[in-house]
Amino acid sequence: MKQQTKNGLWAAALVAIIGTMGALAGHDAEAEQEQTVMQYCEGVAVFAAEEARGVPLSKRSGHRDWDDNINVAEQCPGMRPAGPALDEYAPAQYAMPDASTDNQLVQF
Repeated sequence: MKQQTKNGLWAAALVAIIGTMGALAGHDAEAEQEQTVMQYCEGVAVFAAEEARGVPLSKRSGHRDWDDNINVAEQCPGMRPAGPALDEYAPAQYAMPDASTDNQLVQF
């Protein structure tokens, strides 16, 4: 085999390898973008939940919805308002609602 043919085959192999690496790197960018959106959604959900529970602003974690490029209602799965914080007797309220009889037994 001539040297020129060998060089052509090596060049074709190199182009194939570089093309494969480029395709794999593009797939990683998609996964990274999806992970970034999910982390953003998690921060917004935590902030909204703590806001609904009445946690003071100085003690909240997460962050507000500040990114206009991300549509939280569509891109964040399960994003819904959280309920208010429960008081210290909440487990008893769930176990023994006001409408129940006093002699009802609840086993945990």
